[in-house]
Amino acid sequence: MRDSRGFTITELVVGVAIMMLMAAITIPVAFKVKEKASITNSISNLQQIGMALNMYRASYDGDGKYGYWAQMGMPPHVSTLVPTGYIESGRLECTGLPIPTNPNRERYHPASWKAEDWKHLESEGFHLEYWGPYVERYQENAIAVYDIHHPRDGFSGIPYSPMDSWRSIGLYLAGSVKVRVRAGDPERRKWWHDDW
Repeated sequence: MRDSRGFTITELVVGVAIMMLMAAITIPVAFKVKEKASITNSISNLQQIGMALNMYRASYDGDGKYGYWAQMGMPPHVSTLVPTGYIESGRLECTGLPIPTNPNRERYHPASWKAEDWKHLESEGFHLEYWGPYVERYQENAIAVYDIHHPRDGFSGIPYSPMDSWRSIGLYLAGSVKVRVRAGDPERRKWWHDDW
């Protein structure tokens, strides 16, 4: 006759196996939900940044102008939108994964619209992609701000590896926000365009 106060080893093993199976099913789903929420949050933040940029440009007589960043009414940096009252500071914080080179909470990156101001770096061997010719070519379809903190599944951990596709979210001057997945370096403007 069996003692009714305890569990047999078989019952314990079956119970643990069921719990492990449930965890194996629910944990990946929970991570996917968290990842989707992070991407949705970044899309929303970039849309807010786009509206703030358009208001800033309108205030500084930059509507419909393309070329040097100051002539377009662009702020010196995205963070300039906060003290000038165009956007709340929390909208500039990305909820995606930090990149390995900077583990702090990342902010969204402007697409180097001030590159012309750094011409002196060319003598030191730096290659600059100038904003003026780029924005004159693409106008409202020029990438203004981007978020590179949402690597896709299977990411090797090496940023911009030609072996990996990178998922990034970009804000175009027109205010549209797009999620792109492709190989290459999303910090280069040509990554955002198919006709480069």
